[in-house]
Amino acid sequence: MDNRGIKHGRRLIGDLVFDPGKRQIGRDGRALNMPKLSYRLFSALAESAPNVVTHDELVDRVWRGRAVSHDTITQRVKLLREALGDDATAPRYIALVRGDGYRLLPEVEPLPEDAENVTRGLVAELGRRRVLQVALVYAAVAWSITEVVSFLIEALPVFPAWSKALVAILFVVGFPVAMFLAWRFDIGPGGIRRTQAATATCTKQKAIVGNNLESVTSKTPRTWFNRLFILRSTERTTGRKSGRPTVSISFVL
Repeated sequence: MDNRGIKHGRRLIGDLVFDPGKRQIGRDGRALNMPKLSYRLFSALAESAPNVVTHDELVDRVWRGRAVSHDTITQRVKLLREALGDDATAPRYIALVRGDGYRLLPEVEPLPEDAENVTRGLVAELGRRRVLQVALVYAAVAWSITEVVSFLIEALPVFPAWSKALVAILFVVGFPVAMFLAWRFDIGPGGIRRTQAATATCTKQKAIVGNNLESVTSKTPRTWFNRLFILRSTERTTGRKSGRPTVSISFVL
């Protein structure tokens, strides 16, 4: 199987863990120390495994097309074997195909992400999108309104007995809707914005899909649900801090 399409996912190669994203080769939880050319050589072999990588292909992919001799390639393979703890007379990792090139012996298997990392990333993303905050506010509002309705049912006989159950059902049904809206959208001074995926440089939120907040608040009656917003002040960055706070508002209904 040709593995060139797998650029960032971790792979299990025998007892080695190959992590192209971090540019690391590890064993037993520790990264192996090897020069850049040795890493490139291992990467080229891993991406083509179990196929043979010819000398010309190695020159192109490891040395970026520079003129190198077969002796240089042989010496680099020797250094890589030393870093891996491999033996040329009884190889476990790198096999020589005489007159052709080299190939990787162990099977290359995709390695799924650790469950702990997935959970940590999910919790961080929920916090960034403020889904957890919205859930807490929603629960508090639902409990408060349910208590008010219960009091009114007991105090005023005009309300039917099933009113409390109806209110509870409506809040239960509305909860996943509120979570979905909190995950997908923000409401800020620029209008309704779709929440963008996290990036390494900033947390910009683009794609305006609604009207300006001023027009929304001016055209909508100021009832109790208009105040169910969560305010936050963030500092947007584009390589350096701007020093100017930006108010972002998330609707919880």
